[in-house]
Amino acid sequence: MTPDAVLHRYVTLVSERHVDTEAIYRLVAADADLLSRWLTSLDCLADPNQLRQALGDLDDATLIGISRAQIWAVAPLGTTARLGFDQWRSVLRSSCLAISISNAVDYPEAEAAQLRTLLAISGIKLDHDPLLAELIDFRGAAPELLADAHPLLRMFAVIEALEHQNEAKAAALASELFGIEPGDFATMVEDAEHRCAVIVADLALDDELGDNWFDELWIQAQLLAFSSVLGRQRDMAGLIEAADYAARGLFGQEPGYFFLDAEHGVLAGAENSEFDALTIGLARSTSLIAEALRAERPMEMLEDVTGPVVDRQVLRRLRAERATAVPMIDAELPVGVLVLRLSDEDRANATDTMAAFATELAGWVNVRRWDERQRTTLFDRYRARHEKRLREIVHEANNPLSIINNYLHILELRLEGMPEAQEQLKMIGEEIRRTSDIVRTVVDFPEVADGPTGTPPEPRRFEVNDVARKVIELLGGRAVATGIEVSQNLVPGVSVVSDEDRVTQVMTNLARNAIEALHEGGVLQIETVPGVYRSGRAGVEFVVRDNGPGLPPEVLERLYEPKTTTKGPDHAGLGLHIIGRLVAELEGAIDVRTDSERGTAFSVFLPNLT
Repeated sequence: MTPDAVLHRYVTLVSERHVDTEAIYRLVAADADLLSRWLTSLDCLADPNQLRQALGDLDDATLIGISRAQIWAVAPLGTTARLGFDQWRSVLRSSCLAISISNAVDYPEAEAAQLRTLLAISGIKLDHDPLLAELIDFRGAAPELLADAHPLLRMFAVIEALEHQNEAKAAALASELFGIEPGDFATMVEDAEHRCAVIVADLALDDELGDNWFDELWIQAQLLAFSSVLGRQRDMAGLIEAADYAARGLFGQEPGYFFLDAEHGVLAGAENSEFDALTIGLARSTSLIAEALRAERPMEMLEDVTGPVVDRQVLRRLRAERATAVPMIDAELPVGVLVLRLSDEDRANATDTMAAFATELAGWVNVRRWDERQRTTLFDRYRARHEKRLREIVHEANNPLSIINNYLHILELRLEGMPEAQEQLKMIGEEIRRTSDIVRTVVDFPEVADGPTGTPPEPRRFEVNDVARKVIELLGGRAVATGIEVSQNLVPGVSVVSDEDRVTQVMTNLARNAIEALHEGGVLQIETVPGVYRSGRAGVEFVVRDNGPGLPPEVLERLYEPKTTTKGPDHAGLGLHIIGRLVAELEGAIDVRTDSERGTAFSVFLPNLT
């Protein structure tokens, strides 16, 4: 048990605005209880380099918060017996002997040997440190059985002899296991005493403190210790991760979290945890976890074949025979239940600390839930405001389209005797109608869960060649004006059951992109292919091909994503993104072949829709 002098110094260090990480390391490396809790929290071996690195990776705020949590984890309450300063110093001196012996026998990890010896003398075993576990498991082995054992196991046997017997017995064992002369061993013991004195002086410890200097502040300070860590988290996932971090420091374990779903009347295991598949009914359940929240007090759970299966499942996931279910309640508002292992070694006040932890966590859970509800509300308001604005834009855009359509009708009447003009006017009318339909789809906002589409496709059979001819007619003038040749390779009888407007939009966008990529003398070709089968579905294919410079790799990597365009203010960088979406809506597929020498070809497969 950490003595008051060490705790007092620890509190002083972590109360500073700017934390001295190395000073914390030196103090932690001198106290077995603090050291074991830090190693558990950081999940690292009793290795000085690993521990220093892990401490250094923490920002000041996190280091302070976790350090404070460690204080209240090791601090005793009331009249609980604690280690006297002289006893603590004796353990530290014995661990320093590991450094002296390591140096004498050329053991390369002297400082790590000291840390493991400090923990082993105190009977502390960390499951994630196999070598430390062996020190505990093989302690007390007969000297003749240690002859070929790991050097640290032999060192520990010598140190234990000094700690529990006398220096003469330890010297004899050092001679037997390492060939160290008694006189040399006496020097090592003196060196260890000197090293211990230097550490104590360097730590500036005050051993004249009273026994109860901080007991009155226990609960309040304990809450502050981890509250600062929890309060910095911005979502539930981060909050649970921080709570795990604090709980490992406070209790040496990660709890099971069950959060109240008031709408459905159940306690649900935290997402992405071992408990996320477990749901406990609140009203009638015989589970002690549910009873803890109903009764608003902790319930002790025992592994019992007659107990509720869900409780036994939780115990199994906690790898425990005993546990306590602690309600999380914030200002009389139930939030959920924490479940933590219990053992015979727990302090008498452990359940009080667990209850305080649960109450503090409940408050932060409610804060984060409120934040998430606020973000959802703000998003809904933002969405509603922009939907309203888009509807206004659509309404205003349809007005000039209607006027253009009216004048187009007048032109059709005046040019009634000119068939070629009539055909062109008809094509213009179809494009105006298609534009109006596209504009109207802007306001068909689906819910996020509904996927990307607004209106579903309207399938009917049509000739893909007719679409190709119309696209060539629409864009041919622009192509010719820039010196680009437009050709077609249309196989007769290429028909499909699909959405003609969407197909026209896809082909038009691909052809327009090709024209923009070509220079004078370039060639654009549209091809159609009947009788194509993909994934067991019958359909057709069309190809838009150019002999331009090809697509660079960085464009190919994100071909169908919205992007910033370099084409100028008339382009939004959405063309290929829209093409990809439309093809998906048509249940089709799109492939691209590109080469800097031969240009680019987009092939679009269109299945027959039912």
